[in-house]
Amino acid sequence: MLVPGGKYRAFRLSSLAGAMVALKIAFLGEPSRASDCLRRDEQPTIAVVRAERRLLLSNSPRSGSLMDEQPAGSLPSTFDDGDAYDLVLKDMPYGLDFYVDLAREAQGPVLDIACGTGRILLPCLQAGVDIEGLDLFEGMLKTLRAKAAELCLSPRLHQADMSDFSLPRSYAVIMIPFNAFIHNMTQETQIRCLQRCREHLLPGGQLTFDTFFPSLEIVGAAQHTRVLEGELPHPETGLPMRMYDTRSFDRVEQTQHSVNEVELLAADGNVERAIRSETRSRYIYKQEMALLLRVAGFARWEIYGDFDRRPLTRENEAMVVTAWNS
Repeated sequence: MLVPGGKYRAFRLSSLAGAMVALKIAFLGEPSRASDCLRRDEQPTIAVVRAERRLLLSNSPRSGSLMDEQPAGSLPSTFDDGDAYDLVLKDMPYGLDFYVDLAREAQGPVLDIACGTGRILLPCLQAGVDIEGLDLFEGMLKTLRAKAAELCLSPRLHQADMSDFSLPRSYAVIMIPFNAFIHNMTQETQIRCLQRCREHLLPGGQLTFDTFFPSLEIVGAAQHTRVLEGELPHPETGLPMRMYDTRSFDRVEQTQHSVNEVELLAADGNVERAIRSETRSRYIYKQEMALLLRVAGFARWEIYGDFDRRPLTRENEAMVVTAWNS
């Protein structure tokens, strides 16, 4: 019996940088680039997450200052360039054990939606799971393919929108890890995503995904304020990297716009370059989530408060959703 705080412990992911700090990422180093592939059982566990575009270079305001409002869509998406995203989020353990265990126990093929650069998919392949990946962003899939080649793996990958895909197989498990479901920006796309997943499930198959509960602490935060969320060492140079987030909310439409910034510091402490990107998301409440599942045609589901499947009872908990195909 897992207890809160155990190996499946979830965190709120209201922002990219916030997730990095909350999870206390440990950089474990790059996999070997030797010309000969290592045997699968000699490979280190891969825990790479999602992708971020290499961006505009600029000096930025200091932490706590108000930024000029950045119009949504004027920056690159955070998910355009897998190599840049892995620079910061490589080796994040968030939900890794939970999803890999879920895939290993599946009684049939598995589909990883929003598979990114392979944080879940590559360890599953190493474990012998029959798994495929789907992602909207070619930059993410390009990085995933390169990582897989280093491991002598050949994943089956599909570039498609999670709310509009059609694949030839049916799956025992479909997973949407790392808060990706909230990038469905309308109620219509949320329902279509759930419907497409249900249509691709085998009888008795399950859909599982995680998101955060939109607590007052998250959606009531100050807007348009650049917040320093943490500092991590560069995975190659060891020099500091600082993560900032500037959030704005439409609390009627339940949307959030984030400008994510990563400052790479030189040895003298000055900013050598800054990587800027943006994300948009639409947060969902528990009872709203249940209604979406019902409208999408699911007859049975559970909404948990963490990866250990305890009940969701407090607003500062995660939301981990599992729905079964009848």
